[in-house]
Amino acid sequence: MIRKSQDITSVVFSVRVYQLLLNAYPTKFQQEYGSQMVQVFQDCCLRALRQGGTNGMVKLWAITLLDLIQSIVSEHMHKETDMSKSQLIRFSGWAFILGSFSFATILSGSDPLAIPGSFISAILLAVGLSGLRARYGERAGGFGRNMLTAGVIGMILFYLALALLILAVLGLPGIRSQAESLAQSGLWLLLFGGPAVVLLGLTLFGLTALRSRPMSQLNWLPVVAGIWYPLVYLFLAAYLYTHDGGYPHKYHNGMQMMFLMQFVVLCVFGAVVAADTTQEMEQPEKPGDGQDP
Repeated sequence: MIRKSQDITSVVFSVRVYQLLLNAYPTKFQQEYGSQMVQVFQDCCLRALRQGGTNGMVKLWAITLLDLIQSIVSEHMHKETDMSKSQLIRFSGWAFILGSFSFATILSGSDPLAIPGSFISAILLAVGLSGLRARYGERAGGFGRNMLTAGVIGMILFYLALALLILAVLGLPGIRSQAESLAQSGLWLLLFGGPAVVLLGLTLFGLTALRSRPMSQLNWLPVVAGIWYPLVYLFLAAYLYTHDGGYPHKYHNGMQMMFLMQFVVLCVFGAVVAADTTQEMEQPEKPGDGQDP
């Protein structure tokens, strides 16, 4: 009887969490499909408990979360987004500019400022990638389009994994000692990984842009605009791993210069995208558009 009560409680709790997650979908999508999705998920929970117990619920949640992330991003990018495609395209350049200023907080050296600044920067840059995909996705081809999508989804998965890690630390006894252990091992770097994931997506898109030339000009610029921070981040991660969490103080000035370069080039890239999209959206497509002169 106790076991049955616990099962019912876990199902009720899971369904409530699932209902909260559905709020991430566009409003129209929630109104049309929300109730059916909740009912299907509840049935799946009951079936998972009956067939696999707690392990069955864990597997169900793992599959559900991955499916939700992909579905939510897809709906916002393609169908029910509150911002129309043209508005998203027009805002993409400004999203890169604003994202670059948020990114600049990393240069401050103050964690209370740099950590939230890194998170905000990643969100804005992901919006910028979404705008690039809406504007240039067809011209860039399948790989370029997928790299822009991967940059957005990769950022979401990264922060989800980071949140689970933080929750795991908070759930362990001796939180202070656990936090100090993570800091000493170099895992503090994860707090600044969001922009690296998004900018890596921009860099890979830029590599395809060199061949497909989706922009009207400066198709080499996405590579230059995206590559600096991912390079520094990967170098720093490798250094911390091979030096037991020790910080590379002798390379600090060089890394700061590359951070500054990332900020400047992102601003330039945002301005170019804003100007390019405005100009192209005000005139009809012509044969041969998207090719560098």
